[in-house]
Amino acid sequence: MRTVRAKICGIKSEEDLKAAIYSGAHAIGFNFYQKSIRFVDPFVANSLNQKIPPGMTSIGVFADATSSEIKDVLEFFPELNYLQLHGQLPDFGVLGSRRWIAVAGAGKDCSKVFLQNEISMLCDIKPSPCAIVVDSKIEGLMGGTGVVGPWDVIKECDIPVPLILAGGLNPENVKTAIRKVQPFMVDTASGVESSPGAKCPDKIQRFMKNVIESNLELFAD
Repeated sequence: MRTVRAKICGIKSEEDLKAAIYSGAHAIGFNFYQKSIRFVDPFVANSLNQKIPPGMTSIGVFADATSSEIKDVLEFFPELNYLQLHGQLPDFGVLGSRRWIAVAGAGKDCSKVFLQNEISMLCDIKPSPCAIVVDSKIEGLMGGTGVVGPWDVIKECDIPVPLILAGGLNPENVKTAIRKVQPFMVDTASGVESSPGAKCPDKIQRFMKNVIESNLELFAD
């Protein structure tokens, strides 16, 4: 049984970063979508990235980003190796040797057939994504919805790359999500905030405590 990893997304400050590091999070997400309340300047993100410990992964989050917009970010953040791409996809040539993460949206009432088709289409793209985020789909929003996804439907899908489960995950429900879906990684943003865009160290700590406990329970089964 492998360990389920955890990503804290929407890191904007040194305080946010410290909370994620001290909690034992495996990955952090920097949001470069300028319309998001979690947007962080690429120069600031690069500075924060210099402070992450070995073994922690940083992921850049983009939404409907053009190749030129991604290129601008990478000029300030050349060490960014993973790009999570929501919505319209850019010309992949801008990524160079960097790997990308696909994002599929699962609406509240979506069927297995609908979600499976979306996942299969994304995974067939060349170059292939190294993982896929399945997030709750809300019209007009690009992630960070705080809405729980259809876990039973997601669990039934055939996903050929590592699954990152997102959508409404918080300290109270992450154990249930891990037990039901058993993803490669769980991803939270609004679920560990005291107010929109403001990370709460206590919630981050409790979220990670429950991820760690879930892993111990899975190993014990």
